[in-house]
Amino acid sequence: MFSIARSRALIAPGRGFDARPLAAPWWRSLVGHALLAGARRWRIRASARSFSGAVLVVGFDCCGSAVAFAAAWSWWVGCALALRRRSAGGTVLWAVSVPVAWPGGRGSGPGGSGGQVWWVSQ
Repeated sequence: MFSIARSRALIAPGRGFDARPLAAPWWRSLVGHALLAGARRWRIRASARSFSGAVLVVGFDCCGSAVAFAAAWSWWVGCALALRRRSAGGTVLWAVSVPVAWPGGRGSGPGGSGGQVWWVSQ
């Protein structure tokens, strides 16, 4: 029914960072993996900085879990992923942005801006 995470949806036909092709996982598969890794919340949004045009933003309570998730998926995608520290309702979350194959629309809303950004790669 849905593609599995091991099947890569190539977005950029050329070479990505570190000489790997850039790939975007199907967003539903990635959400499942994020929840299994301990994610507390997620959303899809449009992104002008993403090679796929959309990102899945996943929020973790634990910085270590967020870094491990970002490192694993940066290898799979082929580029470094953004990791941001965010406050939501007085709770600190670590947000990881992953380029995804998103079939429609502009995502769930505009993304936030500002704040410190770290880039996590394998």
